[in-house]
Amino acid sequence: MTGTRTGTRTASLRRAASPVLAASLATVLAVFLTVPATGCRGSACCAIAGAALGAGADMTERLLVVDTDAGADDAMALLVLLGAEAEQPGGVEGTRVRVLAVTCAQGNTGLRNVTRNVLATLRTAGRADVPVFGGAAQSLLVTPPTDHHFGEDGLGDFLPANDSYSSVQVEHAAVALVRLARRYPGRISLVCLGPMTNVALASRLDPEFLDNLRDVFVLGGSSMGVGNTKAATEFNVYMDAEAFEAVLRSVPKPVFLLPWETVTATNFSQEWRRDRLGALATPQMEFLNLAERRTRSGKRYNPADAMLALFVLRPDLITERTTTNVQVVLGDGFARAATLVDYVGRSGKAANAVLLQRADRALAECLLLELLSAPVSVSSRADKAHKAVAGED
Repeated sequence: MTGTRTGTRTASLRRAASPVLAASLATVLAVFLTVPATGCRGSACCAIAGAALGAGADMTERLLVVDTDAGADDAMALLVLLGAEAEQPGGVEGTRVRVLAVTCAQGNTGLRNVTRNVLATLRTAGRADVPVFGGAAQSLLVTPPTDHHFGEDGLGDFLPANDSYSSVQVEHAAVALVRLARRYPGRISLVCLGPMTNVALASRLDPEFLDNLRDVFVLGGSSMGVGNTKAATEFNVYMDAEAFEAVLRSVPKPVFLLPWETVTATNFSQEWRRDRLGALATPQMEFLNLAERRTRSGKRYNPADAMLALFVLRPDLITERTTTNVQVVLGDGFARAATLVDYVGRSGKAANAVLLQRADRALAECLLLELLSAPVSVSSRADKAHKAVAGED
């Protein structure tokens, strides 16, 4: 996740952090072994079905795995993706989407809260059948303190203290990622909403993990040096710079990267969030209004995670993009966790990111209104499929 932050708060990962990675992998293996009236412009604007969902795709399901640190904005993104699935349960023109699993890592809050927040979000959507996997409780090398932007629990501090954790899968998230990518080669879109710790661990457990994915969507980085945590650093990269660098260095093809500046430049208003989106009388928005209640000040509204989710569903949301090389600054200096974008092609390194630079706000608003008004129900095919995903078949 990411959000407007006010709190203040090496070499390559393979060389500098190898002892830490070895310890992290040992830990992983140990765990393994032991819309109603919305004001939308209509179907021509908002329809999720059709070619925009997946250019050139056939009538197969597009499988989504969401890796998250489950703040309130992550919850909105997850509800958006589930809303897209609910709108096309029987199969429609183009590609159907299915949220296959959710993997969790610390970031916006501690891992225990993250898993609890995800479970609560899924219940809100009527999708408690989706398997949830707990993963990294620490970053690979340095675990910075979070600023609890969305509250102590990352979700507005409104959930009851005894909210259940019992349905979290035993399998570690990194191991689950590897298993699912092998089970569905070339079919999974990995949607990364938080620090990249689980993804980096999975890529070390299986060198072919990233090759087995269809594509990777990432929220993170600062494309113009603005940042939202400390000078020039974005929250998701800041929380695990080594993991972010490791993934960018290892990807077989460019990831889709949504940087912080693109989110703020889209210029959503708090007034629209309050009077239009927040006025939807749906379980999803009632939940999100509580989750985001601590962050409703100021003039701008920055639904970063939801914007990435919308792009996953509608590539035409992004009207300007650049394919280039992006690197992460490591070490202990002032620039740690900054992202360097090679706009002029002088790094001598292959492109590893499609930088998403400009978004259509009107389309984004329309899609949010539609998808967060989607029916709350469980797909008829979900139970059997998700038992298989959870390793119960």
